[in-house]
Amino acid sequence: MMKLYRRFSFWLPILSIFICFFNLLGFDDKNLLLFITSPPFWLTETHWFVVNFMHPSEIPLGIIYVLAILFWFLIGMILDKIIKIFLNKGNARH
Repeated sequence: MMKLYRRFSFWLPILSIFICFFNLLGFDDKNLLLFITSPPFWLTETHWFVVNFMHPSEIPLGIIYVLAILFWFLIGMILDKIIKIFLNKGNARH
């Protein structure tokens, strides 16, 4: 069993929280860092999203923060599962 601090599902959301907090404090006033590190934000900027749902400026920033943190948590969970599978395969060979 991997310790909590050795998991991607721990560190990636923590990093995302820091980026959201950095943005919330106004240091990222043009949302560039938030945009670069948040794939859900990328989706909201597509023409398809604007035509079928709403303009990105109408989405509350709090929702973008939550989506970014959840996205990186899910990516971390997937990476942890992949690592666990590879570690189990390596242990099974010995």
